[in-house]
Amino acid sequence: MDLNFVVALLGLVDIALAIGVTVHAVQWKRDHRSAIGWVGLAWLAPIVGSLAYLTLGINRIERRARLLRLGLPV
Repeated sequence: MDLNFVVALLGLVDIALAIGVTVHAVQWKRDHRSAIGWVGLAWLAPIVGSLAYLTLGINRIERRARLLRLGLPV
């Protein structure tokens, strides 16, 4: 496999992750400062910033509580 192909593929993965983080953070973050911070981290720290948002930035406890209140399976 050509090294240029691998670099291009990693670049595309990084851009796709950063776009996904940007859309999610802008839609779901209540505090605009935290949304700006997460979006900045996703774009300025390739792949690592997006992975940090996916592991630390999404409030799964609140989502689970909302599902439990509605009586939906978790």
